[in-house]
Amino acid sequence: MLNVPSGPSRLSTFASGLYAGRWWWLALAASLFLLARPWASSLQMDRRIDQMFPTADASVDAYHYLTEHFGGNAIVLMVYADDELYSEKGIERAEQLGQRVRGVPGVRAVVSIAHVSRALEDLRAISLFGDRGGPALLESSEATTAFRQLFAGYTHNDEGDHGAIVAMLEPSGTMGSYAPTIVELRRIADDLPAPLPNAVLVGQPVLVTEGFSLIARDGARLSTTTVWLLSIVLLILFRSLRWVGAALLVIYWSSTVTRGVAVWSGMQLSLVSSMLTAILTVVAVAAIIHVAIGWIARRRRGDDIRGASEKTIRRLTPPIFWACVTDAAGFAALLASEVGPVRDFGLMMTLGVGVVLLGLSMILPAVMSLPLGSVAMSRAAERFDRRLQRTAVRATAGLLASRRLVLILLGLVTVGTLIGLTRLTAETNFLRNFRQSSSITSEYRLVENRFGGAGTWDILVPAPSRSISKRYLESVRTLEAKLKAIRLDGHPAARVAHTLSIADVDAASARSDNPLIRLASPDIRLTRMRGILPSFTRALLMPPSVTEPRYLRIMLRSPEDLSTEAKTALITAVEDAVFEHTHSETWQALLADEPTAGNGARVTGYYVLLARLVNSLLSDQWTCLGIAAAAVFVVLLLATGKISWALLAMIPNLLPVLATLSVLGWLGIPLNMGGAMIAAVSIGLTIDGSIHFLASYRRSRRRYGRTGRDAVLRAQSRVGMAIILSTIALVAGFSVLTSSSFVPTATFGWLLSAAMLLGMLSNLILMPVLLSK
Repeated sequence: MLNVPSGPSRLSTFASGLYAGRWWWLALAASLFLLARPWASSLQMDRRIDQMFPTADASVDAYHYLTEHFGGNAIVLMVYADDELYSEKGIERAEQLGQRVRGVPGVRAVVSIAHVSRALEDLRAISLFGDRGGPALLESSEATTAFRQLFAGYTHNDEGDHGAIVAMLEPSGTMGSYAPTIVELRRIADDLPAPLPNAVLVGQPVLVTEGFSLIARDGARLSTTTVWLLSIVLLILFRSLRWVGAALLVIYWSSTVTRGVAVWSGMQLSLVSSMLTAILTVVAVAAIIHVAIGWIARRRRGDDIRGASEKTIRRLTPPIFWACVTDAAGFAALLASEVGPVRDFGLMMTLGVGVVLLGLSMILPAVMSLPLGSVAMSRAAERFDRRLQRTAVRATAGLLASRRLVLILLGLVTVGTLIGLTRLTAETNFLRNFRQSSSITSEYRLVENRFGGAGTWDILVPAPSRSISKRYLESVRTLEAKLKAIRLDGHPAARVAHTLSIADVDAASARSDNPLIRLASPDIRLTRMRGILPSFTRALLMPPSVTEPRYLRIMLRSPEDLSTEAKTALITAVEDAVFEHTHSETWQALLADEPTAGNGARVTGYYVLLARLVNSLLSDQWTCLGIAAAAVFVVLLLATGKISWALLAMIPNLLPVLATLSVLGWLGIPLNMGGAMIAAVSIGLTIDGSIHFLASYRRSRRRYGRTGRDAVLRAQSRVGMAIILSTIALVAGFSVLTSSSFVPTATFGWLLSAAMLLGMLSNLILMPVLLSK
């Protein structure tokens, strides 16, 4: 038996006392459940994407600055087809649609071709013959051509057969949820007046909102469908409602209490902690299956319910205790993460594992004492059970006879795994988190093809604190030209399709046929534009200030559906071009006497943040994995009392998850969010079988004096079936996630299932081979 803080006699006393007070413990569990339930129902999800990055990340700092000083950063495009866009009716429809969108709570301002047309009307010269009649956007003039080109890719496409309402959203508050606003915008998009077809909604806030909504839906589905599927599996395995009820009670109790404590302590769900119920299910069901097999075996030997229960508790308390401590140690390692939600996930899961252990202690004794059904097996089932055990023992004996070959294969697999890990890449295309057949992917393809790209991002460059000179604006337009000229070898689709800044607005305004506008200084034209499009102008240039640096914003549009390499290379190329331009002598001379002279430009926005999201999680993962491995090793050392056993137990638990990830590297499949945290999570989840195997092995060696080979065969016959059955049950439960519409959730499901299956094989094959000498 594994080391425990007390001797065997104290374990017997503990088991007897736990069983004797089972109804009091159950009543206490019920009281805690009722106390935690109101709190648990108010657990919310933190949807702020910037919280997924280290607080010292330069991209996040720039994003926060953009949000605080430019009135928010979230932009949504409502794109619709209109063959009469450049007509009075088309502009009138755009005006009406813009008014509906502007009335949605959470929308700060809108821009459409109707707004562009009104801006032109305010800029054109006064006619000596009265009202010219008709929208200014339909006129043939230099200013009209300039404004059409200026807003192409935003309020309309180059062909003029698709319009768009540009909705600038309000900052979404502490929870960062744009969901209510997006839902209302979708309702409008699906209800356009004739003859317009339904519109599509795109923008990074839409992608993030859809992703979080799918994650929340998958989490809810897991807590229902998966649990019931596991119940069916447990019913088939044990043919008794006892263990089905035990699993349901422990899972729901643990989930509710954990959520209640999380709310009480101020924690929130995040993108990586939404699978809370899934992980608690793994820990709880694995323990229950071991208890069920041990209890049923005792009953078949003739023990009464009390005797079987107390002996099962006494024998399985040490391995279950150490398995839970090991799980908790693995999750606690995530507290070293620089990413806030990952730390919250580690804290929440460490808490959850402790709650599961508490739930097992308070609920299982009462469930075991219930007179539910018979434990007798049919003769056919009994023969099959014994045949399976004999087969497992014979297979293990064969493995021990070929020990050298197994170790050679282990070395080859390890080398292949390490090489595959070096080939891992991160999926930077957030659009690929949705299935190709999904409606949101189809909508983005439309905008990619018609508007030159659905990705929006920003550059903040230092600006003069007071007067904006003509030379400064010319330099900004030169920078924009350099950005649009970027071409990457091997990535022809990666480009900056459109740019928009206050320098472009000024250049278009300067082409007005009104001499007062055309000949005016940039400051006068910009003042006029602030009166025509106040929110839009405010979003492009900070107002003059003598107390803080002033920045100008350049809005970029690029294709969203790019490969990992292409998007990363494009962002890098833009950053290099911006750095080179803003550090040139010409630029420095323009800002020589300004407070912002020494300030650097900033490249930021959702496009950049989402592209670096998985890289942020992936780089964090390896640090946490190392700490988790060290923590698990220390716990195993405390549990077994031998360094060699602890080291050997680490091999079959590290190798499965690393081998699973290496397959992605060998196949060239980029790692998405669903796999970015799988290593640190899995190391604690695959350890269960090793703990129980070591417990049986240690008992055989130290109590009965068996040889290493005999102890291994004995352990395989005692716990091998439990390892197989628990893995089958859990993989069946997680199979629900593989059908998710959100690809990272599906990836999480099949990667975790694969890691658990490989973990099972490692425990059944490697543990006997490694411990037999």
